[in-house]
Amino acid sequence: RTFLIQSPVMDSSTRALNVNAQEETRKLLAKNETRIQAWNLVREAQNAALRLVKPGVTCAQVAEAARKVIVDGGYGPMYAYFTHRLGHGIGIQGHEDPYLVESNSDTVLQEGMTFSIEPGIYVMGDFGVRLEDIVQVTSTGYKVFGNMAKSVEQPID
Repeated sequence: RTFLIQSPVMDSSTRALNVNAQEETRKLLAKNETRIQAWNLVREAQNAALRLVKPGVTCAQVAEAARKVIVDGGYGPMYAYFTHRLGHGIGIQGHEDPYLVESNSDTVLQEGMTFSIEPGIYVMGDFGVRLEDIVQVTSTGYKVFGNMAKSVEQPID
């Protein structure tokens, strides 16, 4: 499906994957240049985090990579516009360890861990952008569950 982004739209779904839940969230607002740039920055932050997802990397390292992109892109400092942790484990409870947050330097990614990667930018009273996808750590990197948004013009496959 392709959406023309003219007015606010939100699509959020949860599906069962064996005993794990998958969350996919796509939130869109009427487009203008600032919002499109913010969407692209959030995608860049998600990609920066994904490049680090592999066994042996800490949750803090992954979270720091995403937040650095957003802060360096002008939406900082730290939690000013990206107001939540990068992600959380997906399992029986849905929100559980491992937590992808800068303070979690004790948790090292291991093959089989499954969690969300969901960076966002939120400008109070104006707009918010969040890209949320679920990944599983593999022996060499990660596997994404579902379809990642291709672009701001095609956020849902």
